[in-house]
Amino acid sequence: MDFTRTAMVLGKEQTRALKNKRVLVCGLGGVGGACFEALVRLGVGKFTLVDGDVFDSSNLNRQILATEKTLGRPKVEVAKDRGLSIQPDLDIEIHQVFLEEDFAFLGEDYDGVLDCIDSVKAKLNLYRYAQERGLYLLSSMGMGNKMKPEEIKVSTLYKTKVDPLARSLRKKCKDLGIEDFPVVYSEEEPTKSSDFPPSSKPGSLAFVPPVAGYILASLLLRYWLQEPKMEDRKGQK
Repeated sequence: MDFTRTAMVLGKEQTRALKNKRVLVCGLGGVGGACFEALVRLGVGKFTLVDGDVFDSSNLNRQILATEKTLGRPKVEVAKDRGLSIQPDLDIEIHQVFLEEDFAFLGEDYDGVLDCIDSVKAKLNLYRYAQERGLYLLSSMGMGNKMKPEEIKVSTLYKTKVDPLARSLRKKCKDLGIEDFPVVYSEEEPTKSSDFPPSSKPGSLAFVPPVAGYILASLLLRYWLQEPKMEDRKGQK
């Protein structure tokens, strides 16, 4: 893969160092799929992908990895194929599971943990997993029932406002002693058509979740760039 355009922004050494970064991406839907693909195109060379779901027709309106040809296929398998079609020498480990309390199948050493999942329980377990291991964590809050990507903000969980999911997570995280961490969230008030009952699943549009995913990828890159030097992990160990 030709990374010349990337190197023109980051520099050759910084671009080469991305090859040895390993990222854990949890959730490969509207947010996670876009985030994963952005990181692949950036030049990140190692991934662990976690998602227990398969693609269905309701994903086609917003999820970058969803096509008529991928319906019924596990999201992690589709993501792996997509990543390898862009960067053939990628190192990709996949787990078709929904995150619960057992994280034993995961490693201990990631250069970034990206939470792109919907389940509150799974999010809390992932937050604790990352905190206990001192891993850099970034999380996406709710992007459902939103129309304005320009209302997406970057903050830390305990400083969020408006977002209903963030409100629920703030209290639970405080009760669990989870330290503050960066998140992407929206300050747009949720919008839902009266054509559907309030109890139905959140709606979603094509241009909101991917923007959140791209912002997550950008934040992770900028975190790495703030390090004293993006050393080759092979040279460190």
